[in-house]
Amino acid sequence: MHIIALLPGFAALFVSLRWSPAVAFVYVYIPTLLFFPDYYRWIAPGLPDPNFHQAAILPIVAIYLWNGGQWQFTPTDLIVLGFAFCVGFSQYLATGYADAQNLIFAMLCSVILPYALAKALIEPAGIRVEFAKVSVLVLGAIAILSLYEFRFILNPFQLYLRPFFPGLGYGWVSNIRWGFGRVAGPFAHAILAGVMFAVGFRIQRWLQSGGHWGSSKKHRRFAQLLTFGMVCAMAITLSRGPWIGSILGAAPAYLGRVKKRKNVLILLMALGFLVGVPAYLGFKAYVSVGRAGASSDTQETAAYRKELFDKYLSIALERSTWGWGQTTVPKVPGMESVDNYWLLLALMHGTIALGFFALLFVVTSLRLTIAGFRTAPYSDDGRLAFDLVGIYLMYMFSITTVFLGTQTQPMLFLVTGWAEGLLMSMKYRKGDSQQPARELKSPSFQFKRVLS
Repeated sequence: MHIIALLPGFAALFVSLRWSPAVAFVYVYIPTLLFFPDYYRWIAPGLPDPNFHQAAILPIVAIYLWNGGQWQFTPTDLIVLGFAFCVGFSQYLATGYADAQNLIFAMLCSVILPYALAKALIEPAGIRVEFAKVSVLVLGAIAILSLYEFRFILNPFQLYLRPFFPGLGYGWVSNIRWGFGRVAGPFAHAILAGVMFAVGFRIQRWLQSGGHWGSSKKHRRFAQLLTFGMVCAMAITLSRGPWIGSILGAAPAYLGRVKKRKNVLILLMALGFLVGVPAYLGFKAYVSVGRAGASSDTQETAAYRKELFDKYLSIALERSTWGWGQTTVPKVPGMESVDNYWLLLALMHGTIALGFFALLFVVTSLRLTIAGFRTAPYSDDGRLAFDLVGIYLMYMFSITTVFLGTQTQPMLFLVTGWAEGLLMSMKYRKGDSQQPARELKSPSFQFKRVLS
């Protein structure tokens, strides 16, 4: 029964052939990525084991290339490829190809191809609004269904799919905090769900601020309802990391909604210094008591993460170049879960992979910020650029509390591809950046005609 994981692939193939890869990307791949748990997959002996969204993306890429899809090289391509290569190669060195093939396949289908499709389609095909709307609506539907898990501590996305995938997904269980179920939805863990809903919130804020849901009173109320829904979705995950990350991400996003950006930036930097330094010193003292001296569960969790970093850092340095491999990292007794992706990446795949990963955040965020400052105040491109920086900042903080896993990984690289496509398209603007984008060279998509 595992073979049903391939069904989205057939749907994507049909839609790509009948309409276009752009239509399949928005209406098949994105809902599949968000709605179906990553850990349910087709087990193929001797071959990589694709899950739902990996099966969906392959035919879209194939038809895009078959139709003569073009590619414009940018330096970010090398960063993404470098990261994916280092992760796959380090695993190959650690355990050999037979064990590494699934991770190599995941790097292709969950890193390289999402980035490539987002870069090639979202801005060149003029589907940024459609992509954003579908993402928000699907996440909203997931949040509504997840109320069942919040109340009854049973994951409905496992209940309806588990019979088709015996033996898979049993390690992902619903957790309890403050007497309620921490909503994980189709994203395996509540913190990962919080990250995904935080992405949806930031995308929805861009849609709402740009009036993309419509200008009538009814449409404005609908947009407000969706924004409130995304906030509620983050809330029911009961995950503090994405909450704090979303607050931090609101700072750059605010720059896209003001006229005097430089003045606001200086004010935000000063505020960050005045608040950040005391907050850091206070947090350092807060976690230094150790788990034994913690006075609450929250303090114990924070102290655990500090101890975890201190003890695993020396292990990471033992094999600093290529790491230990995903499944062969030595475990510290009592600290089997490394809840910090920056540290975990160094442990598993070494400092070169970590360097590429950090470079991706720094370079893309800086380029988006510079491009955003060059747009006219209140422009749609400017708001989008700063909102994408907000998503990056949210990710940077959130993954200090959790690994970059399940759908959060392809979503990060979808955002990266979207950002790269936006930066490329902004070079084609003339005058006020509120004017429509001049499309980059791309195949003839039938997307807008289909929507009409």
